[in-house]
Amino acid sequence: MRRRLLRRLSMLFGWALGIVGCRTLAAPEYGMPHADFDLDGKVMRAGTTTGIPGIEVSFAGATAIADASGDWAISVDGVFTCASDCQLTARDLDGDANGSYEDKSVEFSATQVTDGSGTWYDGEWEAHDINVEMEPTEGSSN
Repeated sequence: MRRRLLRRLSMLFGWALGIVGCRTLAAPEYGMPHADFDLDGKVMRAGTTTGIPGIEVSFAGATAIADASGDWAISVDGVFTCASDCQLTARDLDGDANGSYEDKSVEFSATQVTDGSGTWYDGEWEAHDINVEMEPTEGSSN
């Protein structure tokens, strides 16, 4: 009997919370704010201006591999908009071919160069000369 009473009380309590919770939820909106980005920069050994080739740089699912001078460029369309809180990552994927380096995340600010449509499209954004300074891993021959 006690178990049945507790079960009914918890069902009633859950039902009441469900009603209150449903009334406080905001209606979902369709669409997603998005923008196009053009980025470029250089991957360098920390504390120097020496470029590191073969490093993968990625932003919003798009990737680029740094060339022989450490330079890279990414163009990506239709990604979440960011302005001052953008972030990219750099990873050393080729092992010890160019030395071994720790993965690095870099925050950067982008500048809007073309206005959006006034709805979900926020236009075109750019960020240039994003320098990624990577630290050698312990025990590497860098």
